[in-house]
Amino acid sequence: MNGILRDTIAELIDRKILYVFLGITVIAVMVVAATSSVDLRVQVTGPGDFSGDSPSLFVESAIVKLIGGFLSLLIFLAAMASASLVPNMLEKGRADFYLTKPLSRGSILLKKYSAIWLTYGGIVLASGLIVYLVAALVHRTADLRIAYLFGVSLINLSIWFSITVAVGVLTRSTPMAIMAAFIVWVAQTILAGHEAIGEFIGSTAWKHVIDGLYYVLPKPSALFDQATGLCVGRPIEDWIPLPTSLLFALAMLAFAVTVLKRKEF
Repeated sequence: MNGILRDTIAELIDRKILYVFLGITVIAVMVVAATSSVDLRVQVTGPGDFSGDSPSLFVESAIVKLIGGFLSLLIFLAAMASASLVPNMLEKGRADFYLTKPLSRGSILLKKYSAIWLTYGGIVLASGLIVYLVAALVHRTADLRIAYLFGVSLINLSIWFSITVAVGVLTRSTPMAIMAAFIVWVAQTILAGHEAIGEFIGSTAWKHVIDGLYYVLPKPSALFDQATGLCVGRPIEDWIPLPTSLLFALAMLAFAVTVLKRKEF
């Protein structure tokens, strides 16, 4: 595991990906710092008075949305940047090197997946935390509930990485891995309105098909929306997105392991 993790970090540095994340983080910090001249607090009267130095709920909501948008960008970049790692690992010559290790193919793949998650997840957490701390200092507000956003970011990364890894094993193609992740993103966005789509179509059979696709496919966007709601005190009303998304990720990894065991190199 340590060797595969070191290789993943080395690839991150060699391909200059780390500098991209650093640059984006610096730009985000500058943007957040520039908002110090903007008064995000609102004056209200009555029982909910947030005057003086107490930040309003509006401030907290604005910061949560800001950090949420930044983390979403980082997750997208991490998924795209890491999509080539498994296809590269399975190239002729490099695949021979990995397969000569005293490990099963499934173990090698799962270790690579874990290394990708740890490496890119660590970058996403570090960059997001830096920007949030700057925002908290600038606007004099902080809330530990922001941890929900960071936690769901790691979950979403595990989902997207399971897709790119599985498709990378199946096709050994980086473009195909990226396209698969994009297609899933579009599908889960459309299927978020599965109930309205089913009512519009009218056909009972097609309604069942659409509902089935909704429950089968992962729902990273819904998870992010739920985490954003938790950060501002809204409870979760539907727990379906979390277990179905995690089951999808596990199924994709199991599929990838099965395919890799049967491939010839």
